[in-house]
Parts: sequence; C-alpha cells; structure tokens
Amino acid sequence: MNDQDRHNRAVMLQRVKTYWLVGVLQESLHGAEIIDLAMAYRPSAVQNGEKLDAFGYAYGDSFDQPLPLGRSIVDVYDEAGGTLLIMGEPGAGKTTTLLQLVSGLLQRAELDEMQPIPVVFGLASWQEGQPLGSWMVNELSNNYEVPRRLGLEWLKLGVLLPLLDGLDEVEVSRREACAQAINDFRQKRPSLATAVTCRSEDYNRLATDLMLAQAVVLQPLSMDQIDQYLASVGKRLAGLRAALQTDEMLRELAQSPLMLSIMTLAYYRVPEEAALSLKERDMGRTLLFEVYVERMARYREGEKLYAPADTVGWLAWLAQQMYAHNQTLFFLEGVQPTWLTQEQKRPYLHRLRLVIGGLIGGVG
Repeated sequence: MNDQDRHNRAVMLQRVKTYWLVGVLQESLHGAEIIDLAMAYRPSAVQNGEKLDAFGYAYGDSFDQPLPLGRSIVDVYDEAGGTLLIMGEPGAGKTTTLLQLVSGLLQRAELDEMQPIPVVFGLASWQEGQPLGSWMVNELSNNYEVPRRLGLEWLKLGVLLPLLDGLDEVEVSRREACAQAINDFRQKRPSLATAVTCRSEDYNRLATDLMLAQAVVLQPLSMDQIDQYLASVGKRLAGLRAALQTDEMLRELAQSPLMLSIMTLAYYRVPEEAALSLKERDMGRTLLFEVYVERMARYREGEKLYAPADTVGWLAWLAQQMYAHNQTLFFLEGVQPTWLTQEQKRPYLHRLRLVIGGLIGGVG
C-alpha cells in the first residue's frame, strides 16, 4: 500500500466515522447510553442458515435461538463468519445495532490496514435493474465523494465492507428484485463480508431468502431493561417511571427502543403534561410524536434562526421529498430543483436572473 492509498483509506475511514457514528449514532442518543438489546438467532431466515438444532435435529421456521443478554453485535457478526442479516420490528434498533457494528469494525480497520473499511449504504435508493456493485459505486460517489474509478477499484479488491441498511425501505414493487440483486452480488463475491438490515414482517413476505450465513432478530425491551435505563438517566424521569408502572399502553410502547427514546425526550420537555395526556390510549403514540417534534424543534434554542412552526413545516416538506425520491440520509447536494413546484421556483428564477444580470454587467 503506497502513501496515496493510505491517504485515501484514512479519508474514507474519517468520513464513515463523521457521517454515521458522530452524525447519526451520537446525535440519535442525545447523550444517553445505548441499551444492550436481547437478540435471537433465526438461521431459517437465510439461505445458508443451519436448520438443525444442537443435537442435529431439524426444526421449523418459527424456532429462534435466544442469545445471552449483553452479547455484542460484533461477536454475533464474527460468529456468523461476516455475513449477517439483522431483523426486528419497526423501532427495534436495527440501524443503531448496525452502527454499533460499524463502530467495532471501524476500530479494527483503523488499527489494521488489511481490514476492510465498513461503509453503510441505504438501500432505499436502489433502482430495479441496477447491479448492486454499480449502485454502490454511484452511492460512494454521491454520498462519500469517492471518485467512481476508485470506488470500483475498492469493490474489486475487497477494500470495502458493505453494510446494507433498510431492505424494507426499498419500494415494495422493487423489494424482491433488490433481494435477488444482493444474492447475485454475493454469488460473484462470496468471500466479501456484509450485513443487511430489514424489518421482520417485510422480510418474511419476501419469496427470496438472502444468501447469508446467519440471521439475528432483535427482541423487545423487557420491563427490567426499561426501568434500569430510566433509573440511569436520573430523577428527571421519575414521572415517566411512575406512569409506566400504571399504564399498560405506555409499557407496550416502551418496549420499542425508538419509542422509549421519544418518551424520554418528551418527558424531559413537558413531564407533567405528558404524564397526564399519555394515559389516553388512542392518543398516546400521536401525542408522543407531537411532543417529540416540538421538543426537537426547540433543541438548540440558543441557535434558533426560525420559529419552531416554520422549522417543523420545512422539515416535513423535506421528509416528504426525501421519501418520494428514495433518500434516507440527508445530503445538501441531494436537494434538486425538481423538488420544487413551478410556483416555488419563480422567486429563485427571478434571483438567478438578477445574479446573472449583475455578473454580465460587471464583466461589461
């Protein structure tokens, strides 16, 4: 490996760390600790999975093998030989678990230049008919600023370790083809390590099982886990702990790490109002999201440039556009003029004419 190769590698490692560990994982935690999630093997979910129990007897598709609490996702990945499917319900922590895997693999790659660079790819942007390798090269160029020639070379040489997030976020009509594209890619590069995340229900609907060595299913949080987590945060969440003891609906919602995180932020902001209002079963989830959005709109009030209502309105528009254009990770360069209606374009076209006119006048 020459100096230029080492430089390119160091830059890519830093980008992965900045984009995903700092920009996504740390931001999503808001200073809280990551909860150790319970996991269970589901070998029957993948094509290469062992469908025999410890005594050599076959078992059905519904049979899971629980793992000891505290087992790290890096250990699970290693035991699977580096090809793993991560499944779970909505909000179960699939992406967070994948990013914990990124963190462990990134540490290895920083210490040993022979280790591949873990790179996260959001599958939502995959288009039918695209070979997965070609799509990855495009994603490397668009999202990581890696020249296409270098991206292609890295893929061929096994410099990268692709981590494919959100098979369930691929449009339903394209999801089966995407699963097949992943398998085609795996057949061409059987020694290349990889991991894929998908919602359990959406994966179970697929006719195509992925060609991976093992599958793991994230389990709902237990009440002990929830209580220990809230206790570790401090007295400010005493109201939420009390509400969970008496409210069955809240306990059910709190089993999802995503919903528990939202509850935590909601109670930090308006503990009394939330504790009262969340007892209405039909309104619980809706109110939680409303309080969460309001809380996040005021997250850094010292840096506030816009009214919270305006911020929420534009974020909602941005979310709609990203969903419509199959984007799960926001990059400024991903915002295109085609996202604007003709009415919205007019002020910008007027300003553009003024700028061009000024430039021409200046040249003259």
